[in-house]
Amino acid sequence: DIPNIKPCSTGSAQPSTPLPSTSPKSIDDSQRSNSDRQHGVGRTLTLYQPLLPQVTIEAKLADSTIGIRNLLELGHRATDGAALASSIEPDLTRALKAMTGESPSPVELARLSPTSLLMGVWDSRKHRTGLKLPRAFSATIEASDVSQRVRHAQYNSAWHANQLDPEIQKAAGTKPSEIGLDGAVSGDGLGGVEVLGTIDRAAFLSATALRSNLRLGKNRPADVAHGHAADYIAALGLVALTMPAFPWLRSGCNLIAASTPSLHIVELDGTTRDVSISHEEALAAVRSAADKLQIKNLKGVVTPAGVRALRESVGD
Repeated sequence: DIPNIKPCSTGSAQPSTPLPSTSPKSIDDSQRSNSDRQHGVGRTLTLYQPLLPQVTIEAKLADSTIGIRNLLELGHRATDGAALASSIEPDLTRALKAMTGESPSPVELARLSPTSLLMGVWDSRKHRTGLKLPRAFSATIEASDVSQRVRHAQYNSAWHANQLDPEIQKAAGTKPSEIGLDGAVSGDGLGGVEVLGTIDRAAFLSATALRSNLRLGKNRPADVAHGHAADYIAALGLVALTMPAFPWLRSGCNLIAASTPSLHIVELDGTTRDVSISHEEALAAVRSAADKLQIKNLKGVVTPAGVRALRESVGD
C-alpha cells in the first residue's frame, strides 16, 4: 500500500487538495515527475516565459540538422551534460563557482538557471565545482489503500492472416500480427490501480532549503543584486506553489479536486497557520523581481571542444 500523505517538513508551505476516494482511480506519478511537470510549464506556456531566462542549447545532429533545447528542458538543469558541453559552459561554471567561497552569491545562477536554485542541482562530475543544492520545491500525488490491477487486451485486425493473399503474407517478411495485419493478444500488463482510500495532491516549498540555496543569513543581504535574486527565486517558488493543478496526468487518468486547495505554513515547532497568497500576487512579485535582476536570454552551441572538456572533467 502507498501510505497516506505525510505532513510537510518544518519551515515549508503546503497546499493540500484531497481528491475523491471513489474507486477505481488510477494514479501514476512521483515527486520528481510531478515537480518537473510544473517546472516545464515555464517553457511551454506563454504566460510563464517572461518570468524565466530563455537559455537555448543548439547541437549539430547526425542528419546535419540543428537540434535546439531550452535549458528548462534539461533534466540536470545547470549541470546537464548538454549545457556543459556547449559554449555557455564558462557562464554556467562561473555562476556555480560563485555559490561557493567566503562570499557566496546566487545572482549569476538566478540569471541563468533559476530552477537550479529552486529545484536543486548537483555538479557531481570529477574536476568540477562539486556544488550540491537541495530541492526546495517539490510536488507529490499519493494514495492510500491501493490495489494493483492487471490489464489484458485483444487487437483485431481488419483481416485475419489466413484471409490474405499468400504473396501479401510473404511480403510482410514476418508474422502478420507483428505489423498489424493479424489479431494479437497482449499478456498481463499494468492496468492501473484501484484506490479504496484517499488520493492527496500536495506541493511543498521549504523555506529552510531556500535560505540555504540562496545563501541567506539572518538579515537581508547587503548586496542589492543578491537581495533581488533571493526575492526572485522565492517568488518563483510561490508561483509554482499556487499554480493551478492540471487534472490530466495521462490517458484515462484525470484527478479532479474535491475541494479548494488550502495553503498553510508549518512552523519549526510543528504548528500551522493558514495564509492567503493568490497566483496573481505571486506572478506580480516574480515580474517585479525579474525586472530588478535584469535577466537576459542566452544561446549556447554544443561543440566538439566542449564535449572533450566535459569528458576530461569526468576523470578516471
